[in-house]
Amino acid sequence: MKEAPTKAVIYTRVSTSGQTTDRQVKDLKETVYEVVKVFSEKISGFCKSIGERQELQRALGLVLFP
Repeated sequence: MKEAPTKAVIYTRVSTSGQTTDRQVKDLKETVYEVVKVFSEKISGFCKSIGERQELQRALGLVLFP
C-alpha cells in the first residue's frame, strides 16, 4: 500500500511590488509534499517583524494550532 504524501503549508514572500511569488509557489508545489494551503505576501523583510507579517502568522497558526 502506498503511503499518503506528507502535507505541507507554503509561505512565500517578496519585497517589492515588481516581484511575484509565482515561481516560489510553482517550485514548492513540484515537491513530494501535498500542499494544503499557500500563504503569500509582498512585504519588506528588513522593515517588518514577524508579528507584522499577517500571512506568516496565519500560516504558523494553521501549522501550530490546526
